[in-house]
Amino acid sequence: GTIGGGVLFNGAATAEIYTLLGGANGLPAGDISQLIVDPNDAERFYAGVPNQGVFRGDFDAATGIITWTAVNTGITGIGTAGNVQIAGGDPGGTTVLFALLSGPSQGAFRSTDSGDNWTALATPPALFQRDVTVRAGNTIIVDPTDDEVAYIATYGGGNEAFRYNPAGAGSWDVIVGAGAQGGTAPHVDARDFAFQGTNVLLYASDGGIYFIENPLDSINNSWESYIGGGGTGLRSVEFHNIAWDGRFDVVVGGSQDNGSEVQLGTNNLVWDHFNGGDGGDVQVDTVSLAGANRSIRYISIQDMGGLRRVVFDSATNIVQNVAILPGG
Repeated sequence: GTIGGGVLFNGAATAEIYTLLGGANGLPAGDISQLIVDPNDAERFYAGVPNQGVFRGDFDAATGIITWTAVNTGITGIGTAGNVQIAGGDPGGTTVLFALLSGPSQGAFRSTDSGDNWTALATPPALFQRDVTVRAGNTIIVDPTDDEVAYIATYGGGNEAFRYNPAGAGSWDVIVGAGAQGGTAPHVDARDFAFQGTNVLLYASDGGIYFIENPLDSINNSWESYIGGGGTGLRSVEFHNIAWDGRFDVVVGGSQDNGSEVQLGTNNLVWDHFNGGDGGDVQVDTVSLAGANRSIRYISIQDMGGLRRVVFDSATNIVQNVAILPGG
């Protein structure tokens, strides 16, 4: 199975033909906010259906049909949960599930019997009130070494990643910033979690991939990046607008959610970040200040907001930086 446009399809082995699964065999029509396979059964699936909860699907090899059943006993607030995320673990061959409900109804729940029954956990932080508009940002994952612990993250708002603490009445402990060694944190705007082995938590965001070792003890471990790493990292960023500064023979760019950057020098693979926020359109004027051997670079954020005029007297040295539109 796969997700296309938020709706669940079943794909043939050739990936050339897809069949719509929603609206038949017990699965409601419409959006699917999450789909996972049972970690102990490759022919069993769990789907999160906005405002309708968790559905379990069992595949029949003889008929080629997945039959779906709502498994929501113990889950509350389903009717106004615009985002239902699911994560599974398999301690000792027993499937343990977590469900994260976001939207006007917030909630977190755990099941130890394949979704037949759920136990309510502490309510997630207020950030998870958001649902459909940031559905791509809400995520949950189970710790591979402790099936009572799950990690959740969302999109925007500062401290965005949390670890469930099952002690007492339960709580969600922040694992970034004040909750990590040295106050370290990944880039904001979380998109997904994954584990590398059993002890390294990977965090995908609009700023790239970050990781923390031993996340169960985040206060004594720091967040690191897989992006740079002294030239051994991914060295990736999404530029959606670039311009050429012919005076200093360097490229200037506006990058998605990572500000504006410029090469340190001609053909240099290292770039200098000289403006924060969401990098937008950029443009270069090498004519107006040619007599002073300077170039003017115009930078912006979303929708041409925060337009600034930045003057350079070398590839990277700023001698003037002024806002020319509100928001700069």
